[in-house]
Amino acid sequence: MLVETETDDRAVAVMDKDAAVFDKVNTVSMELDVPECIFEGSKKPGNLCYQLLRFITGNFSDEQIIGKTGFANIFKGTLGLRNVAVKSYRSIHIDDQKFHNEVIVMLLAQHKNIVKYLGYCSHTEIEVFEVEGKFVIDATRERVLCFEYLRNGSLDGYVSDASCGLEWRPRYQIIRGICEGLHYLHGERIVHLDLNPTSILLDDNMVPKLGDFYLSRFLGENESQTTATSSFGTRGYMAPEFLDTQVITFKSDIYSLGVTITEILIGHKHYSAIENVLECWKNRLLHMSSADMVLLEQVRVCAEISSACIGDDPDKRPDMRRIIEMLDEAENNVDALYVELDVIECILEGGKEPSILSHQILLFITGIFSREQEIGRSEYTITYRGILRQRSIAVKRLLMPIGFNEQMFQNQVKTMMLAQHKNIVQFLGYCSYNQQEAGEFDMADMRERLTCFEDLSNGSLDRYVLDASLGLEWSVRYQIIKGICEGLTLSSRKQDCSWRTQTYQYTAG
Repeated sequence: MLVETETDDRAVAVMDKDAAVFDKVNTVSMELDVPECIFEGSKKPGNLCYQLLRFITGNFSDEQIIGKTGFANIFKGTLGLRNVAVKSYRSIHIDDQKFHNEVIVMLLAQHKNIVKYLGYCSHTEIEVFEVEGKFVIDATRERVLCFEYLRNGSLDGYVSDASCGLEWRPRYQIIRGICEGLHYLHGERIVHLDLNPTSILLDDNMVPKLGDFYLSRFLGENESQTTATSSFGTRGYMAPEFLDTQVITFKSDIYSLGVTITEILIGHKHYSAIENVLECWKNRLLHMSSADMVLLEQVRVCAEISSACIGDDPDKRPDMRRIIEMLDEAENNVDALYVELDVIECILEGGKEPSILSHQILLFITGIFSREQEIGRSEYTITYRGILRQRSIAVKRLLMPIGFNEQMFQNQVKTMMLAQHKNIVQFLGYCSYNQQEAGEFDMADMRERLTCFEDLSNGSLDRYVLDASLGLEWSVRYQIIKGICEGLTLSSRKQDCSWRTQTYQYTAG
C-alpha cells in the first residue's frame, strides 16, 4: 500500500505539474494576441505576462540578442508574422525607480519619432533551496520592456564621413526626425539624458525613433532644472555642466543633440568648422547630381545648429523650438533655390527675360566658386561654370578693383539686358550682393557683383586663330567674320563707343 500511496502521490504530483504547465501554455496563448492589439490601437500598452516574453524570445536565448545597452540586453521576439523587441534588464543593474520612470516615459511619449511601446513586465521569481539543513530563499527580479522591432537597428551602424555611406537626403531626414522627437519630449517636460546614436533606432524607411529612456528625468511645469547624485550617461555626449555639477536641464539634451548631428554630418564627434563641413559635402553632392548642390543650404544650417548646440555655455545653446524653426527655414530656402534653378533654365530657353539672381544660387551652382569649376580668368574677372539640372551656364565674378564704379556696373547690366541677338552672348541675369561680415577687430563689408551668360562650349575665338594653311576652312572663317560684324552693328545701335571703351576692362575675359 505504501508503494501504491507513493505511486499515487507521484501521479498527483505529475498531474499538478502538467496542470501548471497547461495553465502557463494557456496563459501564453491568450497573451499572444495582446501585442498585436496594441499595434492595431485597440489596446493600450500595459503589463505583459512574463511567460509570454520568455516564450517569444526562446527563454531569452543568447541567439536572440540583437543589441546591448549599459544596463540591459535586447532580444528579438517573434509573434506570428511580426517581430518585437524585448529589453531585459540585467539583475545587477536594476534600479526600480529608473525602470518606473522609463515605463512612465514610454506610456506618455507617443510620437512618430519615438519608439512604439507595447508593454512592460515586473516579475519576481522565488525559489527555496535547502543548504546545510537551512532553507534559503532566492528571489530573481526580472524587469522587461517590449516595443516595436526596428529592422535597421541603431544609428551608430550608419555613422560615416561625407565621402561614403548614406547620401545627404536620408541623413537630413534622420537629423530632422531626431529633432522633432526631442522637441516633442521637451514639450512633455521630459529630459532624455542619454541621446546618442545607439539610443536612436531606424525603421524600414530610415525614419529615426528615440528610445532607451532608462536615465530620463521629468521636469515639473515650473522647474527649469534638477540635479543628480552623480554623473551618468554616455561619455562624449554628456554636457560639460552636467559632468561638473550634475545639474540637469533641457540644454543637457541640446548638447547631446549637437554631438550627434556632428557625427551624422562628418562621421565623428569632434568639432569641424562649418566651411570644412561644406567642403566635404560639396564634393559628394556634385558627384551625385549637379542640381543637388543647392542642398548645401541644408548642410550649412545643420552644421550651424550642431556648432551652436555644443557650446560650453548652456544659456547660449538654442532650444528645440528654435532648432525646428531653423530647419524649416532651410527647407523653404532649398525649395526656393530649386524654383530659381527652373527660372534660369527657362531664361536660357527664351521663356523669361533676364532677371536678378540670388547670391545663394550662384554660390551653389559654382560649387562655392570652386577652382574646379573655373573656366576663365582676366585681370578683373573670374568666370565659373554653373551647373544646372541638365545644362550649364557661365558665371562671371567681378574682382571689385579699387575705385570700382557701381553706376558703371549697373549701366553694363542695362546694356546687356537690351542686347539680344544671335551673335551676342545670351545674358541671363545678374547679382548685386552686399553683406557685413565680422572681422577680427571690426565689421567688414562683403560685396559681390556677378553676371550670368550662356555657356559656350567651344570657348573664345583666340583658340582658333591660325594661318591659312591650318585650322578652320574659309567658309567657317567667313561665317565667324560675318557674325561678329552683325553683332557689332547691334551693339553700336545700343550704346555709344566712348562708354564701350570705358566698360571694356570690366567685361573682358
